[in-house]
Amino acid sequence: MERSTLTGVTSQVGKKIHIFAGPLAWLWLLAFCAGTGVAAVLWLTTLPPLPECKQPQSLSFDADKLFCVEQAARSGDASSLIAGLDLVRDWSADHPLYSRAQHLMEKWSVTVLELARMKAIKADLKGAIALAQKIPPSSPTYKDARAAITTWQKDISQGQAIIDSIKAAMKARNWALATQRIRALSKMDSDYWLQHIERLRQQISAEEIAADHLQKARLIVKQSPRDLQALGRAIALAEQINPDTYAYKAGKAEIERWMATFYAIVAGRLSTKTNLEGATAVVKELPHGIPVPDVRDILWFSRAQSLVIDPLPRGPLFQQLWQLWMAFSQVRQIQPTSPLYSQTKTVLPKLQTQIQDVTQLNIASALANLRQIPTLQLAIQVAQGITPERPRRVYAQTLISMWQKDIERVQDSPYLAQAQQYAAVGKPEALKRAIAYARQIVRGRPLYLEAQGAIAQWNRQIQLIEDEPILKQAQTLAKQQRLDEAIQVASRIRPGRALYHEAQTAISNWLYDIQIAEDQPLLNRAHTLAAEGKTASAINLASQIRPGRALYGEAQGAIATWTAQQKRNQPSIPLEENDLPTDDPLDSFSSPAPTPLPDAALPPAISLPPSTPQFSPSPLASPTPTIIQTPQPQPSQLPSPDNYPVESYEVLPPANH
Repeated sequence: MERSTLTGVTSQVGKKIHIFAGPLAWLWLLAFCAGTGVAAVLWLTTLPPLPECKQPQSLSFDADKLFCVEQAARSGDASSLIAGLDLVRDWSADHPLYSRAQHLMEKWSVTVLELARMKAIKADLKGAIALAQKIPPSSPTYKDARAAITTWQKDISQGQAIIDSIKAAMKARNWALATQRIRALSKMDSDYWLQHIERLRQQISAEEIAADHLQKARLIVKQSPRDLQALGRAIALAEQINPDTYAYKAGKAEIERWMATFYAIVAGRLSTKTNLEGATAVVKELPHGIPVPDVRDILWFSRAQSLVIDPLPRGPLFQQLWQLWMAFSQVRQIQPTSPLYSQTKTVLPKLQTQIQDVTQLNIASALANLRQIPTLQLAIQVAQGITPERPRRVYAQTLISMWQKDIERVQDSPYLAQAQQYAAVGKPEALKRAIAYARQIVRGRPLYLEAQGAIAQWNRQIQLIEDEPILKQAQTLAKQQRLDEAIQVASRIRPGRALYHEAQTAISNWLYDIQIAEDQPLLNRAHTLAAEGKTASAINLASQIRPGRALYGEAQGAIATWTAQQKRNQPSIPLEENDLPTDDPLDSFSSPAPTPLPDAALPPAISLPPSTPQFSPSPLASPTPTIIQTPQPQPSQLPSPDNYPVESYEVLPPANH
């Protein structure tokens, strides 16, 4: 029932829609056609939009670009005209806008050339040439532009040659030639150059005055180069020179040097302890007519100057760094209006360089203070970064040398310490071990001298230990009057040993005692014979004491005395039968011939070891007498009594006899 009702309703609605569908379709079609027609009419009657000339980079069509440059060129501005010429100069004949572009190019070129001629009339030939050169070769006005450019360039060339000659004459201070060339310039038919004549005349006058001031200032400085008042007068004259003149440029370096010397002398009168009152007093004494700096500025500058020129900085490195930083910060506060400002340009870089060097050395010193080989080596590497042209190079090299010695000292200290431990034992073997350790410290090392001193001491100690028993044994034998054996034992102490000189002194003393014991009986017997009047026998007997013996000098003195006595007594002595001359030279004496002593009566010869000296000991090494002697002939070759030599001798008695 319900389904049948729904079906009926649906069929009724469909019938109504079918009735209205046709008219609605025709109505829609009519509206579309009307709208299309209206839109077409509006499109045909509306003009296209103009190009955006304010943003030429956004334009893509040549027509739009040409439109924009044409609009801009209407203002007559040179830059706009040149922009138009640059746009169309390369367009070919087949370009769609070529005819229009050629017309505009001719128009714009004429305008640009007129602007260039106006610049030339205003004496701006260079500007005129630059503007006329913008006209492209494709322009109909190009030939006229080139002719104008050639004329202007010729004028510039001729006039510039005269101007150059005038400037050269002013630099050479040839004022007559400069004036003459100005007259030549005035004859040129060109407004461009005529306008320079008055300016050049004024420049010549200024150059003459400047050169005169500079010459006077130079003479003052030459006469008193280190006088503060003289420098002040020279600087005052230099301050009157026009900075634009050639004279000032030529003497600028000299003037700056005078200023630097002047303020350096002023700074030298101040010390690091000078206060503001002291600096004020110094400034008041400065010559008049020169720029006077602020008292605070000159005090700061003097402190900085002393740090810069000091070749040997003193004090710890951190203190030096603090002083440099303070000086640097103070000098930086000097204002450009101060007369010292130009001097700070040279002082500040030097201070900054020194700050860098001292900072680097502070780091290296901190590493070296650890006293370890790796840190010392690292400190040396850091200090070696200061190159030869740096201000603290010499100081850095000094520290490097010191640290290298510290490294060697640290390396060698264990050897010396170990050697000293062995030496403390005091036994020969231990001392030899100590010497072996100490010898590992080679020449040139910091501990070498200390090691060599210890080695010498230990060698002496070893020799004393080894040789003292030998010397004591010899001394014991000597006390027992066994002198020959004592000499043999003491001779075992070799030269260069610690007790060698003491042993040689003892040997000399013992030899002296032996010789006295051997020769004293002979000399005593000779004296006895002489006392009995038997001088020839006494002389013969005393002559048996050989040179170098202890009593040789005394014997020779006695022989000389007896010989002289014999000569005095010879005429009064009658000759006896037994005194007749014989073939023996000794029988020629007036006294009876002495009875020769048997060999058994002579003392036996002493056999000494090869190392025993056979000479009289030195008075510095031994108390035995020093005998000054001359060679004597052997007894078999003695001369006759008349010609017997009389000699003088000096016998120094021993201190112990």
